Amino acid sequence: MPWIKGKSFIKVSYLLILAALVIVVAAAGFDTLRTVAFRISSGFFYPYLSLPASGKYIIADRSLLLHSRSELAAALEKQQKTNRSLAAKAAVVAELAVENEELRRLLKLKPRPDYNYIAAEIILRDPVNWQEGFVISKGRADGIKEGTPVLCFTNGDSKEPILTGIVKNTSKHSAQVTSVISPHFRISAYLTESKSYGFLNVDDQQRRDPGKVNISYLPTGHEYKLGQRCVTTGFERKVPAGIDIGRLSEMLTSNSAFDNNLYESGIVDPMVNLENIHFVLLPVFTDKTENKER
Repeated sequence: MPWIKGKSFIKVSYLLILAALVIVVAAAGFDTLRTVAFRISSGFFYPYLSLPASGKYIIADRSLLLHSRSELAAALEKQQKTNRSLAAKAAVVAELAVENEELRRLLKLKPRPDYNYIAAEIILRDPVNWQEGFVISKGRADGIKEGTPVLCFTNGDSKEPILTGIVKNTSKHSAQVTSVISPHFRISAYLTESKSYGFLNVDDQQRRDPGKVNISYLPTGHEYKLGQRCVTTGFERKVPAGIDIGRLSEMLTSNSAFDNNLYESGIVDPMVNLENIHFVLLPVFTDKTENKER
């Protein structure tokens, strides 16, 4: 009997050890498993996620049948007037582009990389971390790759696109985006007035404010004026330089004299309003540009 009890105890011990190993392996591979699950589930659920958007457009088209001819004619005339105005502006922009290229040739400057801009719709948000990430309606089939920047306009008032996030994972028809306020959003940044470079969200010891972005490893000896623009550097392969991220709102002081002697840290207010965006733009390398970089 004691021998049987001892054998049972050994079996239980082996089972506990095996269970502990399974838990450790699962914890270590959680991020990988989550990535695989996203790619599988996003491909499977894509038709269902895109259905509300498709239905919205169908309803909008059908609602046109409810208007009278005079109402439709007035709306068409208004739209044609808007189109003529946009065409005139586009002609001016085209002329400026020609002049710009000519000046670049005269100054022997390298031409900027060419990008195709792809529009995408936000089709899914994380209910727990609402502003830290979302899923868009474009994926690998549209040329979207991991590391592609995601841009938008601030409530339609900004003349230039601003950085909203970076593509983290892609499936065939969708992509998962990490937003600028996520602690996992990490990218180099440039303060325009101080002419200094830093990095976003790389210092885990730095204070984290909700809705803000940390910037650290800024060089000492610079005057950091609050309110100055924080933009992308272009150091990352897929991210163009000069895209607005936010504005410097606070400089942080450290209790460590060692840190102060090496670098400074601050807080950046993102320009993007993540509560009110529904569509985004993604700058994607043209095949010609990408082949040159390779």
